[in-house]
Amino acid sequence: MRLDFTKKRKLSRKVCGQEISIVPYIDTSKKRLIIEKLITYFQESLDAGDEYDKIICEMRGNYDVLVIQLNTDVEILPEDNYEDMLSSGLIDIVRSAVYNYDEVYNDAMLVLSMLKIASILPQVDSMNDIFGNLANSLENMDDEQKSNLEIFAKAAMANAANTAIMKSAKTGE
Repeated sequence: MRLDFTKKRKLSRKVCGQEISIVPYIDTSKKRLIIEKLITYFQESLDAGDEYDKIICEMRGNYDVLVIQLNTDVEILPEDNYEDMLSSGLIDIVRSAVYNYDEVYNDAMLVLSMLKIASILPQVDSMNDIFGNLANSLENMDDEQKSNLEIFAKAAMANAANTAIMKSAKTGE
């Protein structure tokens, strides 16, 4: 038997007494669009001076609204309130009906986390300055400072080795 993969499945659910149609998956093109819109929101919020934790808290709501707009026949107007969508059960119904809902959300959060990390990491030039200054500092140390640094490094390596041994003893590896 040959399956026809071009037939798209839709689910029907009732919200507030009205029948809505839900596509039960987020396809690749919609996933890309969702992530791009979330990145745009993230960048605009950072540029506006919003705190990182506030942006992440609002990200879930933005994601919910995007999924509803792209995967249902529900029209969301600018004056619609997120809390009303939540209390009506609409968001919970969509979350449970779209089977890759969490996967796409996690991927979007991963991309945003990488953007945040990239924004706080020093650039290559500043890294070269840091390590160049470190080399200069090491050259300018007297013998006692070098000896103390060597003892500290050996103690750190011994501590790391001890931690690894203890972990392997606990897990049996």
